Amino acid sequence: MNKAIVLPGAWSEQAENFMARLNEIQPCFFSIAIPCGSYEDSPSFLKLQSKLLAQSGAQSALIVVPKSWAKVEFMKHWQTVICNDSNDPVICSLFFADEWHEVETLLQEFLEEKVDKSPKTHLTCQYQPPYTTTLKLWADAGAEEYHPGDYFKSEILNAIAIMTGNWVYWGHGGGSYLRGYGHLEKVELLLYAPKNPLNATLWFTCSTLDAAVPENIALSWYLSGATKCLLASPDKVKTDANVALSKAWLAEAQSKQGICVAEILLKLIKQNSKEINEVLTQYYLIGNPWVCAGI
Repeated sequence: MNKAIVLPGAWSEQAENFMARLNEIQPCFFSIAIPCGSYEDSPSFLKLQSKLLAQSGAQSALIVVPKSWAKVEFMKHWQTVICNDSNDPVICSLFFADEWHEVETLLQEFLEEKVDKSPKTHLTCQYQPPYTTTLKLWADAGAEEYHPGDYFKSEILNAIAIMTGNWVYWGHGGGSYLRGYGHLEKVELLLYAPKNPLNATLWFTCSTLDAAVPENIALSWYLSGATKCLLASPDKVKTDANVALSKAWLAEAQSKQGICVAEILLKLIKQNSKEINEVLTQYYLIGNPWVCAGI
């Protein structure tokens, strides 16, 4: 998978020097420079970014944006999961940084740490079909389930606190809570964040990135350092669409050991399913898109 880092032009020299060393280890990373002035104008930034990505041959991209953009009022500047059309898609993830060394640290830690090719996947949901049905489908594939009929709120919070790998949630959600387990409120969830960051957090639910809630649960969860990668939506996503996305995601997650989040998303888009592609336009990906997400 060709992996682009989209970053401010002022960082180009540092980035190119680092990429040259990096590609001696894993020759698939390259940088794309955006003129710094483009960050001041959302339409200009998004249009130029899309054009440069289309010309680059990238299949996935880490879009580096200022830390000041990690607020709901800046979501108009954010790139959703898919950049360009389904014939030539690029999977995009946002990374908030004000200096090049922050990007370099992310990449170095990712490549130098011992990558778990089959991280645990933990399943949680609201106690209602079709969420419980979807949870069972994933559990039958080998993931670890936390059935809502078996856990009180205090118990699931304690379980989340010691999770490693990937965490998946289905059910209703809002800007300040996940409805399952008697409502997991943002403040409670942050108190029980794992000591070491999760690999990925996949919330197939509504509104956890709600732009009407300034410090919403999804953005707060990522910014707290609880997870290296987050998939979440600001919209009221239809349950049926999320169920279809979850089934398709599971099939791809099982297809290859060590498959990463970006690879799964790229495979889903290339299926040319109108339903899947439409629901993905309602999601954002934040953090490292190359963490493992297989089952």
